[in-house]
Order: sequence, then structure tokens, then C-alpha cells
Amino acid sequence: SVGVLALLGTVVLYSGPAFAASAAKQLAKGIELYNQNKMEQAMDEFIDVMVNGTTQEVAQANQYVNMIHNRIGGIQSPVEVAADYAEGAVRTLDNSVANTVNQAQTQANDWAAVQQQQLQQDLAAQEQAVQNAWNTQTQNLQNAVYTPVQDFQNTVYTPVQNAQETLAQIEAIKPNQGKCSWPV
Repeated sequence: SVGVLALLGTVVLYSGPAFAASAAKQLAKGIELYNQNKMEQAMDEFIDVMVNGTTQEVAQANQYVNMIHNRIGGIQSPVEVAADYAEGAVRTLDNSVANTVNQAQTQANDWAAVQQQQLQQDLAAQEQAVQNAWNTQTQNLQNAVYTPVQDFQNTVYTPVQNAQETLAQIEAIKPNQGKCSWPV
């Protein structure tokens, strides 16, 4: 913006924000006065900022004016009144916020519990898959070792055992040669 300043009959032109620096200073001074509980003086500073400040400064000054209004009016925190006020309870918005936070925490905890349970199930499934793979490999190894041994036993040991049994039968018959075991 362009401003015109007349000093002792001389016209001076300048460009730049006309009240930006002073509005920022007034906002800072108003906040300081508000924190010192000097509400009337702070209100004057905030009103000047609302007239001369930037959009952000005006918004911040407006928030402080509202807080001063609530403090002067004795309103500590806004309340929410149920539709059936005669029988209903009054809740402060602070309780509503606390309830919302509690609900969010509960939902987060529930979600975390579900995720933990899912991870435990996934881990159990992976452990079972490893155990199944181990069992399969063990069985394959046993088949690779025991089957040839079994085949060897069937082809060599069993005929030898059969021959030994036959020899024992022959030996059992030999001593009775020439003797008749039938009654005469």
C-alpha cells in the first residue's frame, strides 16, 4: 500500500504495510496484558489489532477478545446442555473432549490387541509350517536310509533266516533216522 505523510507542508510518499509492525507489537502487548490479568488494557490493544492487523493477527486478537469476554462474564468453560435439560445433566466440553480422547485411546488399544493377536496367529502358523517341513524332511531322510536297509534285509537276511530254520528242521529229523516214530 502507498501512504502519504504530510510534515510541515512537505508531502512524503512511502510504500509498505501501513500498520503491520505496530499491529504485531500491539498484539504482543495485548497478550502480555492478558497474561497479567489486565483485561481492559488488553482489550484496547486487541481491538486496535483487529482494526489495523493482518488476517492472522486479527484472528488471534479475536480469540483473545473472546477469552476476555468469557473470563469477564464468568464463563470458565463452555457447557453442552442435553435436549431434555430439565432432567438431563450438564456436561462441560472438557468432559466431551476427555471422552473423545478416551474413546480414541480405547480404539487404539483394541486395534493394537487385534494386531497382536493376528501376529501371534501368524507366528503360530509359521512355526507349524516349519515343524511340518521338518517332519517331512525327517520322513524323507528315514525313507532314504531305512528303505534300502529294509530291502537288504528282505533280500539277504530273510533267505538266510529261512535257510537256518530249514537246517534246524533237518537237524531235528537226523537223529531219528532209521527209527520209526509210528506205533507198530
